Amino acid sequence: MALNMKSRKKIFLLLTFLMIKIFIYAEPDNYAWLNEYNIITEEQLNFQHFMTFSYFSANHQENKISAEHKVKIETGIKDNIGIAIYQTLNQNFNENLKYNGYRLKLSYKFGEKNKNIFDFLGSIEYKRNIEQGEHIIGLNVIIAKDITNFNVTLNSGYNIGKKSEEIIKEFDYGLGMNYDFNNFFKIGIEVIGNLKKIYAGPTIFLQLKRIYFIIGNLIQISNESLSPKSQFRLISGINF
Repeated sequence: MALNMKSRKKIFLLLTFLMIKIFIYAEPDNYAWLNEYNIITEEQLNFQHFMTFSYFSANHQENKISAEHKVKIETGIKDNIGIAIYQTLNQNFNENLKYNGYRLKLSYKFGEKNKNIFDFLGSIEYKRNIEQGEHIIGLNVIIAKDITNFNVTLNSGYNIGKKSEEIIKEFDYGLGMNYDFNNFFKIGIEVIGNLKKIYAGPTIFLQLKRIYFIIGNLIQISNESLSPKSQFRLISGINF
């Protein structure tokens, strides 16, 4: 019996997700939520899968739980210039998985790692959210420092754009610190937010030969009722 178009789309999305989970590969990162001082080398490809669950308060008018699948494809144009494309799929509780937009990012790394007092990276990105009607341009600065087995990373960003008929101007920030025990296990903390909300929580990195996982959990420590009260993220990958 022939499959209808809706069934074909569901099968395609399921197979794509399974292939990504099995064959995904990337250079390991330190954090689940922050942008990092990291650009892959020229002519290499980097694939990552992000799975994020958001939990809202009991009095939230819409869904209490939502899931986001994000696929990242990144390559190096030069040793200090990288470009990345993100594709996003969303699924609210008791609803079908649906395509929700994309993100394009161009990054530039200043200097070589640990050659200066701090490591600097800048990026510009375009974000399109179909569900919310968003068109956003973001400018980001990443400052990082390695001190023996400790890493400290600071993010600062400014976003400007349009959401439906509303003009958006938003400043955001992030701070992360972690400790590398043996290149296979790292533990840290991340703080992210903007002028309305703040989140904080732990991050764990675990590598088993070529397979690695980054797990992050954030709790809202502000009182912004329209945003998630907590978020959980799993980044999975395989190194080749």
